[in-house]
Amino acid sequence: MDDRSEHISNFQREVRDWFHSSQSGVVARRINRNRVIYSPGDNDGTVYFVEGGSVKTMMLSRSGKACLLNIHVAGTMFGELCLAGISTRQDTALTMRECRLKLSTRARFLAMLRTAGLMEGFAAHLAERIADQERRLADSMMLDAIHRLAAHLLQFAQKLGTKESSGTRISQKISHRELSEMIGTTRPRVSEFLQKFRTLNLVKVNLDGCLIVDEQALGTYLEQAP
Repeated sequence: MDDRSEHISNFQREVRDWFHSSQSGVVARRINRNRVIYSPGDNDGTVYFVEGGSVKTMMLSRSGKACLLNIHVAGTMFGELCLAGISTRQDTALTMRECRLKLSTRARFLAMLRTAGLMEGFAAHLAERIADQERRLADSMMLDAIHRLAAHLLQFAQKLGTKESSGTRISQKISHRELSEMIGTTRPRVSEFLQKFRTLNLVKVNLDGCLIVDEQALGTYLEQAP
């Protein structure tokens, strides 16, 4: 593990423990599926931690077209931009399933970072988040739609997946519509691409409807992208 990865791992563990601590003074909320947590223009200086369920963040164009930015599952946080003094939200956060969230004010979270000596870990965490967005931007510029989907599925497998004998299982169910929002194409095209991936044995669907990804094969497929 390199220094940056170690900083990120330690930071994530410390943040999780802090949010779970009864002494942290955070607020617990349970939110039903398909509920908006915040939307563009909201004055919201809150850092959110996902204890259970999943949340997606997205942006809308002036015409109302959605772009899915990220999916946050249990053990991750979102809304960190408020820590930079940007309290007016630019994106929308929406629950994908019933969620258990922990909420902290900007001031309380920053105080914890200083007291626990986690500023370096937080910087590494933000750098990783920026690098992730830059990779996605590069993919959107250089890859066609089917290879953009392959890149996103590989990223989901690496970040959200569980290793099994048959491949990497992505237990978080992501709809074809949500995938189409991520890669900028239509839902029928996503269905067509996934069928091709199944034919090539890059992915398969188990009895629970979860995707099983062959990371090595999918990575090789991406390397051969025009």
